[in-house]
Amino acid sequence: MVESSTSGKVQNAWLAQVRAQIPAASEILNQELCRFFPMFCEDPNAAAEHGVHRARLKNYSVQDLALEYTLLRECLSDQATATVHRAIDAAALTAVQHFLNERQKPGDLSRSQLYDFIVQAPDPMVRLSGPEHVFTIVNKPYMDFVGRDPLGMKVRDAFTVEEAGDFFALLDGVYETGTPFTGRELPLKLPDKSGVLQQHYINVDYYPSRDAKGNVDGVLAFHHLVTDQVNLRQSVKLERHKLGAIFDKSPAAMALWVGEELVFEKSNPQFQNTFPQHKLEGRFEDAVPELKAQPFFELLRNVFRTGVPFAGQEMLAKIPRYPGGPLEDRYYDFTYVQVTDPEGKPYGVFDHAVDVTDRVMARKRIADSEHLLQLTANAIPALIAYMDKDLRYRFVNDAHETWFGKPASLFVGKKVSDVVGERAFNAIKPRFEKALRGETFEFEERVEFVNGPRQVHVSYSPDIDTRTGEVRGIVSLVQDVSQAKIFADELKDAKVSAEAANEAKSSFLANMSHEIRTPLGAIIGFVDLMKDPDITWKDFSGYIGVVERNAEQLLRIINDILDLAKVEAGRMVLEEIRCSLPELLSDFASLMAFRAKENGIEFSLEATSPLPETIVADPTRIRQILSNVVGNAIKFTPRGSVNVTLFIEGTQLFVRVRDTGRGISSEQVKGLFQPFMQADSTTTRRFGGTGLGLALTKRLARSMGGDFVLTESALDKGSTFDVWFQVRIPDDVRVVEPQQLQFSTAMPPKVTPALRRLDGMKVLVVDDSEDNQALLGIMLERAGVTVEFASDGQEGVEKALASEHDVVLMDIQMPKMDGYQALEHLQRRDFKTPVIALTAHAMKEEQEKATINGFSDFATKPIQREIFMKLLERYKTSG
Repeated sequence: MVESSTSGKVQNAWLAQVRAQIPAASEILNQELCRFFPMFCEDPNAAAEHGVHRARLKNYSVQDLALEYTLLRECLSDQATATVHRAIDAAALTAVQHFLNERQKPGDLSRSQLYDFIVQAPDPMVRLSGPEHVFTIVNKPYMDFVGRDPLGMKVRDAFTVEEAGDFFALLDGVYETGTPFTGRELPLKLPDKSGVLQQHYINVDYYPSRDAKGNVDGVLAFHHLVTDQVNLRQSVKLERHKLGAIFDKSPAAMALWVGEELVFEKSNPQFQNTFPQHKLEGRFEDAVPELKAQPFFELLRNVFRTGVPFAGQEMLAKIPRYPGGPLEDRYYDFTYVQVTDPEGKPYGVFDHAVDVTDRVMARKRIADSEHLLQLTANAIPALIAYMDKDLRYRFVNDAHETWFGKPASLFVGKKVSDVVGERAFNAIKPRFEKALRGETFEFEERVEFVNGPRQVHVSYSPDIDTRTGEVRGIVSLVQDVSQAKIFADELKDAKVSAEAANEAKSSFLANMSHEIRTPLGAIIGFVDLMKDPDITWKDFSGYIGVVERNAEQLLRIINDILDLAKVEAGRMVLEEIRCSLPELLSDFASLMAFRAKENGIEFSLEATSPLPETIVADPTRIRQILSNVVGNAIKFTPRGSVNVTLFIEGTQLFVRVRDTGRGISSEQVKGLFQPFMQADSTTTRRFGGTGLGLALTKRLARSMGGDFVLTESALDKGSTFDVWFQVRIPDDVRVVEPQQLQFSTAMPPKVTPALRRLDGMKVLVVDDSEDNQALLGIMLERAGVTVEFASDGQEGVEKALASEHDVVLMDIQMPKMDGYQALEHLQRRDFKTPVIALTAHAMKEEQEKATINGFSDFATKPIQREIFMKLLERYKTSG
């Protein structure tokens, strides 16, 4: 760049050389400058604003034009005229290029004249010779520019790779290809007075130099330092970035209204949130019609006309809070400022509004409410800060005051080391250095704050200049994750428990396979024995008993699984039935006494307090609880006895079960009440069982307002379990003293009920299973029922509509059309015959679903003949 102190004499001498040696250059330069600055060619007085009187460019000589070029370069030094600099440079360089091309003609400029031309040039200029780019001509502006005299040196010797590495390849390319190169704002590092490399930016123009034969023999290089322009532009960009961030992220509502009609041009998200019911566009009255009749429109227009800013405090604005909502009172601090165009003429009005409704309303309430609202508004759950590359705080949020016990304003402008202390800063300094190298990273640690230690999650994100790659600062986010850390530890423990439960479930599946296969094996085996044509009736009867017991065992296993699933899902429905407690206990005692006798041990049941003769509860679940607890004790007691005592306390029925069995270790207790778990795998193999009984019992007891616990246990000595649950005792019930209670332990004789007769009844059985059809056919025909069969829902609909029946038994799951679809078809035909759902899904939810969909009744598989026949009897028509 030409310095302001450049001697006019030197310039004139250089221009004289140009004018004397290149007559054609004057016209070339005239043409180029007129092409870039046509206004100069038309108006000879246009340069007056620069303080220089000029004539028309068409009449200029080379000397006049070059002098004009130099004066312009000295006058235009700010960012706004950088384009003019480049245009003038381009015009001058184009003229020089024409000159260089012309000099190849015989009789033109000699090398000595070229030397004078370069040496006297006001801008940095050199000539490099040969493929190694030896400095053969260097002018003083260039030496001042690079801070050294490289004459006679190779480019790669005169400069280091760190200083000008990229420029070596550019020069090689121009020399090898003969193609000129123009580069703008290229980075170059040059040492300062202390020898430290500093970043600079330059404009370069490299032109090939040719010998008399037209071969490239060197490079002519022009240079222009533009570091100030680049830095200025980056500074402007940063300021625009900050302004944009403030505008977009400000909690205040901001907008720009243009012209006297106040046409909407721009707003930030907060302004749009203030008017969620509108699409902000067009004139003021169209964009925010609610405010048209309020004073804001005239205030804005007055600011536009007069240029006098307006600031209003807590002004009332009636606007809706949500789309379609009523107008509500909102209060804002308003600032209206006129915005002018580059010529200083009014352009629009900047609208800045802060919603202070909460502040106004809080002031109208009691002081403690105001304090609470202010705390809520200012609460921020994390530390957010921005530090520059010197690690000086430029921004901190309000949470710093809470965490550090210092006003947030005291942080801004201070270095991190001043805030945390040198000792603490030295410990964390490597982290900041890592972020200043451009790395984004996160870490967790425990830190002491004013309110005590906190487990914090810290993230550092460098603010990187996208153009230069330079780190300008660090964004710091510090979150309190103390509670999350606790949750993570709990999750870890839960994972361990889940893995243990999963392992237990795998064990359960193996046990379940064994438990199901065992009765199935007995059933299949004894059924096969019953096929023997020589079997005696006595053996046949015994085999049937074995099949029946094992089938009931399978059903109990399935019921336990279903019950546990319902309890854990919260879908277990408890009934409230008035029942006799002594009778329930007597039946239970008889069953348990029989099991104990089979196991070779003693069994007793006694009451230690008066018992009500009648209670209101779910007798099925009471039997299930007692059977699981006492049955488990009998199973694990190979010798000795099992004793049961019970008493009523308030509305709770307490039961204590003592046994002299094998006992439970402290390690085994941990998984005792978990589903799918038994004391250990040895127990499972030796005693069998699914491992569901105790888990189901505990959940049932809790669902009935009680619990089930192990009170004490010792290995090889026995265990004591306590279970209790809530029952309701009617007001008018009689209380029986303990000595009056006699619980029978004798098994009542099993009486086979007489076969119910359903003579004359017609039933349609719709079931896709041939075996089920055969079973139902035999059962119904023996009772005198006329049976018709259908194998899927579609066939069932056709047969139901084709003939009359007393009842239709409809399976739920079938091909072509399931039971629900079939019933829907019948209902559309106004079918009046009762339809009973028949399904293996025994869950109460399935029964409720069947009732809702219009089934007359519900029967479950496997069929229990007595219950099933009693159900059908209700639908037998008279005659």
